[in-house]
Amino acid sequence: MMVQVVESDDEQELLFSIPFNGAVKLTGLCVIGENGPSYPNTVKLWSNLPELRFDNTRGKAHQEISLTYDPSGTLAYQVNLSHFSRVTHLSL
Repeated sequence: MMVQVVESDDEQELLFSIPFNGAVKLTGLCVIGENGPSYPNTVKLWSNLPELRFDNTRGKAHQEISLTYDPSGTLAYQVNLSHFSRVTHLSL
């Protein structure tokens, strides 16, 4: 099994930018990681903002989710379908 790790060099935050080939309906989000101080407490989601950068993420996200440690990935956080029913680009 190949394991990939994402780490921030000097910030406590990461910004993932995920483009899709077409419009998708995002119904939920699952976060898996190792327990410890680096496991995220919250995740912010933005839809269809491909130019989003750290300097403009300080405003209100389309949705913010408080996370619970879930090593098996069985917990799916539901998203607000009014913002995530036709997603061509997801930032988190």
